[in-house]
Amino acid sequence: MNPVFKGTLEDRRSGKYIKFTLPATPYEIQDGMERLNCSDLEHLNFEITEYQGYQYLGQYISPTAEGEELQRLNFLAKRLGELDRWQKISFEGMVRMEMYQREEIKLDRLIDLSYSTGSCHVLPEVKTEKELGEFCVQGGYKFDLETLPNEVMEYLDYEKIGREHRIEENGVFTARGYVEQETGIREVSAGMNFSFYKPEYVILLEMEDERYSLPMAEEPLQQAYKEKWDREYRCIDCVVPSLIGVINDSGIEIEEINRFAGMLEEVETQGQMRVFKAVLQASNCRSIEQAEELGSNLEEEYVLFHEKGNPIEIAREWLSEQYSDDIDLFSEENLYHIGHRYMEKYPTVQTEYGYLQRYDLEPIQPLEEGPEIEPQL
Repeated sequence: MNPVFKGTLEDRRSGKYIKFTLPATPYEIQDGMERLNCSDLEHLNFEITEYQGYQYLGQYISPTAEGEELQRLNFLAKRLGELDRWQKISFEGMVRMEMYQREEIKLDRLIDLSYSTGSCHVLPEVKTEKELGEFCVQGGYKFDLETLPNEVMEYLDYEKIGREHRIEENGVFTARGYVEQETGIREVSAGMNFSFYKPEYVILLEMEDERYSLPMAEEPLQQAYKEKWDREYRCIDCVVPSLIGVINDSGIEIEEINRFAGMLEEVETQGQMRVFKAVLQASNCRSIEQAEELGSNLEEEYVLFHEKGNPIEIAREWLSEQYSDDIDLFSEENLYHIGHRYMEKYPTVQTEYGYLQRYDLEPIQPLEEGPEIEPQL
């Protein structure tokens, strides 16, 4: 799904932040927390910097969302990403109607509005009160003027007619047309759970209108796939979000993806998922086959310094093992140089999940050339 809100995700405790977009899948949110080394959603803050197609919302909602409010904002982004052209016009109209009644609209109310787009009458071709008046007259909309001769119709004040109709119906003009509400708002947010949850699946596939949580038992999977062998699948979430596109471009059979999901589940059970993500990134992995090969023997081959975010912290840890009582004798500038020297002597790769190193101290070679990872601010 295309981004609706672009912005930054920040751990309020450390001040560390990364670029992030909404809507995000549950695993994408979890991945963002891992990249920030943040274990609690309550410490997260998302700040909107760009509204993709919904710029007008910047006037009405807070640009920041914390904790559970982030979940609400993410849910709203997902819903907005599902709206068609007519529904988008209807939603904007309802938002503007709401602002006549209140100064700020809560996210729960916006979610309700997004599910109530069918309650409005939308005229995308009508952009002014004059055009609205012409529509009302020519379409017989609330005005019975059929008996008037054409030469008299020319003198009607269409702008006044349109204005009076708009005021009477509490309608609004948007950049994409005229909207007026005909029925009530559906209050759906009250029954929703916005708490963060860890998915039960490792890979989530979509085929037609059905979803398949992998890994799953081979027999039911084969039966389901047998009935839809000519249908294309699409990965919509994965415990390793960077592999979503890789899976969709792989062209491999669904049974192979299921086996791969089983391997990912084992990596997670071993507590090595964050290491695995770092290895994939450091190796610039671009295929399922490469990922499967890299996923074996992670615990014996790699160490991830996920709590050390820069050379200074690496130097502190290394020196503390040898000169625990004398750490304060080193300035931060000297610690920085010591950390860099350590990383040069014992090859270490910076990833978004921490500094990665092989136990045999051999360099980690990328499988393919790719863009360098920028240090997080």
